[in-house]
Amino acid sequence: MLPSGGQPQVDASVQADADASGRVRPTNPTLAAPEVTALVPAEAPLGGPEVVISVEGSGFIKESFVELEGTALPTSYETPARLTTAIPASALKKATTLKVTVNTPNTTSGDVRSNVVTFAVLNPTPTLTALSPSSTLAATSTTGTGLSLLISGSGFSESAIVNFGTLALTPTIVAVDSVRVTVPLTALTNAGSVPVTVSNPAPGGGASSSIAFTITNPNVTLSKCTPTSITVGASTTALSIEGVGFVTGSKVSFNGSDIATTYVSSTKLTASVPSTALTTTGAFPVSVTNPSPGGGVSSPLTVSVVNPSPTVSVLSPSSATAGASATAVTLTGTGFVSSSRVRFDGTEATTTYVSSTSLKATLSATQLASAKTITVTVLNPAPGGGTSSSQSLTVANPVPVWGSVAPSSAFVGALDTTITVTGSKFVSTSIVQADATDLATVYKSATELSAKIPASKLLTTGSISIRVRTPSPGGGTSSSGTFTISATPSTCTSTGVDYPITSASSVTVPFSFVYGPLTPFKSTNSTASSYTCPLASLDTNAEAQNFGFAVVQNATASPMYLSAEAVCSAVDDDAFMVFYRNSTTSPMTDTELKNCSGYVAEGASGSGGRTSSINAGGSSYCPGLTVANGGAIKLDACEKLVIVMQPYYYPTFPTPTSAKVTLSKP
Repeated sequence: MLPSGGQPQVDASVQADADASGRVRPTNPTLAAPEVTALVPAEAPLGGPEVVISVEGSGFIKESFVELEGTALPTSYETPARLTTAIPASALKKATTLKVTVNTPNTTSGDVRSNVVTFAVLNPTPTLTALSPSSTLAATSTTGTGLSLLISGSGFSESAIVNFGTLALTPTIVAVDSVRVTVPLTALTNAGSVPVTVSNPAPGGGASSSIAFTITNPNVTLSKCTPTSITVGASTTALSIEGVGFVTGSKVSFNGSDIATTYVSSTKLTASVPSTALTTTGAFPVSVTNPSPGGGVSSPLTVSVVNPSPTVSVLSPSSATAGASATAVTLTGTGFVSSSRVRFDGTEATTTYVSSTSLKATLSATQLASAKTITVTVLNPAPGGGTSSSQSLTVANPVPVWGSVAPSSAFVGALDTTITVTGSKFVSTSIVQADATDLATVYKSATELSAKIPASKLLTTGSISIRVRTPSPGGGTSSSGTFTISATPSTCTSTGVDYPITSASSVTVPFSFVYGPLTPFKSTNSTASSYTCPLASLDTNAEAQNFGFAVVQNATASPMYLSAEAVCSAVDDDAFMVFYRNSTTSPMTDTELKNCSGYVAEGASGSGGRTSSINAGGSSYCPGLTVANGGAIKLDACEKLVIVMQPYYYPTFPTPTSAKVTLSKP
């Protein structure tokens, strides 16, 4: 132990002489220099209480004492090979390596010190128990102060280092049970799990076990997608998506399928919609998915794939002839789709899709029946779509072709005279002209017209030029034929006439029913107009009938009224009488039968009938035409007339077999 007064007693015979080991050799050879070989224990934890240690070695004497960093410690002599002392708690407040020596006092030459050995004050191995916070959203910006992270645990030294993944961070605040560190935003940009440890430096020290810190991707909110609509059939199309919460791993989906995505910023992504996703129309969802941890799928925005607005630039052909058969039309333009529909005057036509620039549709014969201008458009259905601007297709009238006129003559002073003009390429608006004056014209067919030459044009001998004019569009005027006005003959030619009537008088005309079989006339029991000529139809539901006919003539030199009344003898007598002017032959076909030129007369049971009031013989079905009942026919001088008598087709009804024919002056 140290002597009183705090200084050890040293033999004066001992002289200091340092050897190569740093020991001080005594000058007195009887006093050996002490040597320290070990400290037991040789270390203690930082912050602990005082530690009693055993100093092992040799050459220790009772006056030897232990020095700590040059400061003498209270020492107990045990043996020449062992001393004991205590490392005070005040020396354990900092992790370090303390120098320990043994000093043997020598009164002659001074103290003799041993070699230096070390006593380690050890940092503890830290222990982690919690992180606060334990997670954060991935940083969308690297501008800022970073994240303040509190790490709880034990054994933290003042020189502790926080390891955030591979990043070593110096704490801003250190306590034994906690450290606080600021994690820079650059370390928080990628979502995932980051191991956090705390390391104490040597001596002792080491790294704690880790606790995971989670960086989560944010939820995504979409605000805008551009464009909001894409034309169906488009090539690969770029989308620009705006919102918040985008990260580098964000993925855009179109109609449920992920598409190529480029991260621009936390508020903007771009993506490419492939052409294969743009083949059909519809409203398709666009969403963004952020990967885990965190993340998730945004609420969708809608992008519409729409039909384009069509345009029509060319029609081929751009014109057609009135009366033509069904004609195919090719439309050239842009924006056509498989559901495009061609419209002719607003009516959809059966349409064939050829390409995005070509469609075909067919104009029906009905649409081409008359001259006009047809408006042609293309309709693309919704979504998108719309109606194109219009193009015009002209249906032009053909130029009429002259054939003949019948009759081709009349006598001076004749009444209004109906003529039949034959030819070709006539249309419903074609007009017969007499000396370039339009006549009231009836369209019969593409090869036949009828018209009436007024009596005012038949007052003097001469000729009239007859032709056909078809108005525009298209149309034109045919070549002409001649209608001759001859002087009234002194006598009439009565060839083929059964009963020429030469004055205002009457004649009884008999009928023999030997002609046919033909379709009977149709009894409509309706109005007088139903019995006028020509007839639209015959009664095809009734049995075929025979007919009787007779040819009569106004054989006078002036116009006359002709009345014809069947002679009936029984109350059930019934028949039809039909009249054909300027003819000496009976109709032999149904077509000829319908082409009558005077009234069809039937009895009163048909409300449109022309009933005779003189020769009815008690029958209300007895047919007749008289001046009194408005049915008389005006005949020009020498004009001939065929009277046809058809029995009513019920065989139980008797048929009149003769008629009283009368001429009277107008």
